[in-house]
Amino acid sequence: MQPESRCEGEVVANGGGEEAAPVRAGGPLDPLAAAGEEKAERVRIAGVELQAVVPLPAHLLATLSYSFLDAVNRADGHKLAYRPPHRLFARLARRGERLEGYGEASFTSAIPRNAFDTAFVDSQLLLNAGIGVRTAGPLWIDVEAKNLLDKRTYEDLFQYPLPGLSIALIARARL
Repeated sequence: MQPESRCEGEVVANGGGEEAAPVRAGGPLDPLAAAGEEKAERVRIAGVELQAVVPLPAHLLATLSYSFLDAVNRADGHKLAYRPPHRLFARLARRGERLEGYGEASFTSAIPRNAFDTAFVDSQLLLNAGIGVRTAGPLWIDVEAKNLLDKRTYEDLFQYPLPGLSIALIARARL
């Protein structure tokens, strides 16, 4: 049975002070988590998150999501480090009884690397795809290809290089 179509959205905005509390709930790289209460009051954050999931004929499922984030230090007007302003993700997948597969694209805009807007992690476009075949009972064999464009210049937030094209052969059981 195909899932129903759905669209979701969320708008986030704060002017600093007590309203800033939800944005401090990030992970270990969250600059506000380490900054403390007094610095959180000096940050202005505004953003939008949108997502649409649409079932299509032939057991296809399309997913599209977009995030915009404007995180600024009120004291000097610079962007907060490690907060990508734009993220876009699109996926088309098919799930079936004997054959399934997916194709996806992910775009992340350039990310400020420091508090002075002088260094950035470059924008990244990743394309991934996979196909799976049920071989016997609940056993599936999948082949997945990541980074189809074979971009070897991408790096993570810690400046470690990300791998180029990678192909994985996966055996799994769907219970």
